[in-house]
Amino acid sequence: MALDDCKCYALTRKFLHNEFFPKHRDFEIRVKSSVYRFYRKWIYKPINEHREKETEMQNRKTRLYRQVKVKNNVKINIPSVQAYRNHMLL
Repeated sequence: MALDDCKCYALTRKFLHNEFFPKHRDFEIRVKSSVYRFYRKWIYKPINEHREKETEMQNRKTRLYRQVKVKNNVKINIPSVQAYRNHMLL
């Protein structure tokens, strides 16, 4: 989508907090609340959800590793090993 040229200006943080907001308290509340809602929706919430998923995955991994069991009753059917064992028992 192509946009036309637009002309605008930016207000510095210092000017907003020192000059503008003290004179216009109602505007200050609206701006700060909208910025807070934007931050919560688009920055904090996605990062927090990602952190929770990563924590859950780490917990799954540690639970999985704790449940690993080793079975030692595996029979070896290699004839040379069986012959060696039988020879050692005699």
